Amino acid sequence: MSDLSTLRTATPDDDLLELIGRDDIRPAAIAGILARLHEYAVPDRLALLTGVVRIDLERRGRLLQQHALRVDGGAIELLAGPPDTVDVVLRTSILRAP
Repeated sequence: MSDLSTLRTATPDDDLLELIGRDDIRPAAIAGILARLHEYAVPDRLALLTGVVRIDLERRGRLLQQHALRVDGGAIELLAGPPDTVDVVLRTSILRAP
């Protein structure tokens, strides 16, 4: 387990939410999480998927960030920015205000 993973699992949820809620930390933290998403995928199921997913992160109805993932050939690629056309949009407001 990496040092970052150890720190994450040892940190209380409220502390993690406060940290990720910070505008200066959130972009890097979310990009890091999404870049490792393939580690949690079921390979056989992932191999069946093809498309682009945009993830919209909001707080109180205000868009904070957008990220995009391309899924193809059993791989998940974090895109540099969301393309104009996507297959799925996931919108979430999981972040609390600090």
